[in-house]
Amino acid sequence: MCAKKKNTGRSLLDFARSFYTDLEIDGMLHAVLVRSPISTGSIKSITHPAMPDGYFLFTAKDVPGSNIVRTLDTDSPVFADSEISYKGEPIGILAGPDASRLPLILEQLEIRFGQSAAPSETLAAPSETLAAPSETLAAPVPEPAVAAELAGDADVPADSPADGSSGIGGQSDAENPVPDPFGGNAILAQRIVTGGAEDAELVFAESDTRIEGCYSAGIQPFVCTEPIGGIASYDGGMLTVYTPALWFSHLRQTVSDALGLGRERIVIKKTLTSGSGTNSIWYNAILMAQIAVASVLTGKPVKLVFSRSEQSEFIERVVPIAVNHRTAVSPDGVIESLIVSVAIDAGAYNPFISEILDRLVISAAGLYNPASFKIEAYAVRSRTSPASIYLPRADSQVFFAIETHLQQIARKIGMHPNELRLLNIKRPPVLPFRFNAEQTDAVFAAAARESDFARKYAAYSLSAGDPDLLGSGTVPGRGIGFVSAFEGSGFLGGALDSSNQLMKVSMEIDGTVTIHCFPPSASIRSIWVQIASKLLDVPPAVVKIDSDFSFDNEPSLPEGMFSNISVMTQLLRKCCNAIQKQRFRQPLPISVARGITRTQKKLWDAKNFCGTPFLNTALGAAAVEVELSPCTLRPNIRGIWIAIDSGEILAKKQAESTIKAAVRQVLSGLVSNDILDSPKISVSFIEDSAESKQIGSLVYSLIPAAYAAAVAQALGRPVYTLPLTTEQLYRTDSAAEPAVSDENESAEEESET
Repeated sequence: MCAKKKNTGRSLLDFARSFYTDLEIDGMLHAVLVRSPISTGSIKSITHPAMPDGYFLFTAKDVPGSNIVRTLDTDSPVFADSEISYKGEPIGILAGPDASRLPLILEQLEIRFGQSAAPSETLAAPSETLAAPSETLAAPVPEPAVAAELAGDADVPADSPADGSSGIGGQSDAENPVPDPFGGNAILAQRIVTGGAEDAELVFAESDTRIEGCYSAGIQPFVCTEPIGGIASYDGGMLTVYTPALWFSHLRQTVSDALGLGRERIVIKKTLTSGSGTNSIWYNAILMAQIAVASVLTGKPVKLVFSRSEQSEFIERVVPIAVNHRTAVSPDGVIESLIVSVAIDAGAYNPFISEILDRLVISAAGLYNPASFKIEAYAVRSRTSPASIYLPRADSQVFFAIETHLQQIARKIGMHPNELRLLNIKRPPVLPFRFNAEQTDAVFAAAARESDFARKYAAYSLSAGDPDLLGSGTVPGRGIGFVSAFEGSGFLGGALDSSNQLMKVSMEIDGTVTIHCFPPSASIRSIWVQIASKLLDVPPAVVKIDSDFSFDNEPSLPEGMFSNISVMTQLLRKCCNAIQKQRFRQPLPISVARGITRTQKKLWDAKNFCGTPFLNTALGAAAVEVELSPCTLRPNIRGIWIAIDSGEILAKKQAESTIKAAVRQVLSGLVSNDILDSPKISVSFIEDSAESKQIGSLVYSLIPAAYAAAVAQALGRPVYTLPLTTEQLYRTDSAAEPAVSDENESAEEESET
């Protein structure tokens, strides 16, 4: 498919109906990024002994405008120069007419480093540094005490139980050791909340029943999406960029600053988007600035597409998170003290890390109400690529931790897990966060009934972990797990002002209705058209979607990230109701805009970190049943049952299909080097008159913990981390395996003495 080279000048923001990888422009150059082969130091020069005609290399010194990109409160370079933050950081861009020749030219580049990195040394073949990213860039997550030691933070409890992982941080270049300029600034952000009738640490220390565990669920679902990238074309003083952008205002400002070009001279052609993540939301702007530099300096269109390995390592890299739980429980199952410590490797920098920490803290206790609590979260800076967390799913790992921990508590005190859950959900709230849990009983009952959980759990408990059955080669072991979680939408404590969410609807003289918004998906478009048609009493054919924003009214929020579907649907209803009231009292045309109300904004007290953090909350429960192969112990899934408090369902079939598709994506990441499937996926919606709720990410918080609980029951020993491997399941020496470990068991036994 060909893209028009010249801009019509009609709009500075347009929505294309194709992927950028399918676009070609006459005379277009192809480009690749030049990446740093070292994790720390500075760049002195990058040269090529004989650059072929028609090929170009640009670095930080060639950037026409500012080489610094400002994202929220975080600065990052267009091209690194004076300071390298991580191995693989972009230090230049190489462009030329033949994409197949670029890798060879890249290998021939000669890179000289400053005195701090590699005196008088030339390193070649920077592309080779990406050959084994898992070995060079992955970093384990420390306990908060380790993070404190790195950062010199004395406030972090030094007695946090260790999980055996090594300290956080990028690998040093052993052959060229250099001072770490990060120094004592290792902790990027932190959040600590405490409360309750008594001091949580004191209650825990004096309790007769203490349960401890360290949990991690850094699963990477299998996805096959278009890699990040784009095209920049500079012509006639105007720059046109073709890219699957999600944050238009940030993209325009970043490119404008890097080029020293007026914002009104930048045209954004938003191409189709196949996936989204926090990194692609903000990193897309940096990448397009890099491509735009090459286009402006060559005077030609330039196209850059990340390789699959670059996409995996620098955009989709799973953020290492470790969650420690220390809990004191009364004999009748009341959680008397809940102490949670969360440590995150944020990479070299992350503009959204404060919001990520806040969401982790808010969700760390789930729906449970302990008598006393202490929740702390720390983000540690390391010499790895910037961490990526898709914000709507940021809390999935803490849900895995609390639900898996509740399962261990139930096993420890001999209590049915669902009785334990409901007991602590219905206790008087002590945490400073408020959620709507009115449908808890209905959700639990639906999931338990459809899965026959009570009977299966009791039956499987009788043979759980029987050594005569496991590995016998004749009888499969079975288990079933049950968990709960919630999904909040319309986060009121976001790094960006989510109160800017806005919906506008117009009704013209001829009766046509226009909804001004981002282009929604086909299913959402159909739903919105039906809503407007019904509320305004007009035929669906006269309802249109308009995504042609003027330059002054360009959306300031990232598409789909804060302006979520459930909230925007509520605002659409308000707009239509307002027009319906006015249309018979004043002449057409009428335009109405509605946003978050002042009352809604006051639900969350950001200063004191308390209140109702989400505009609405969807509660869910899930049961997963597994059967371990008698020969290999491979955990085959027998069935999955999900119940969701969804509010009003606008399109039940589409909602059910969305949930099932998300379940299958999660299953692809639960076991290493294997993709699980389920012969049965049952979805039940608890519908009521409440507004529709956001439910698309709920299964990411439910399925991993339910799967781990089912495998744990079948094995007769806890599962603390995901993903699992068949080899880890088969080995009986559990002490050697961190995924299914008795190390936490020993902590429990010691706590009883």
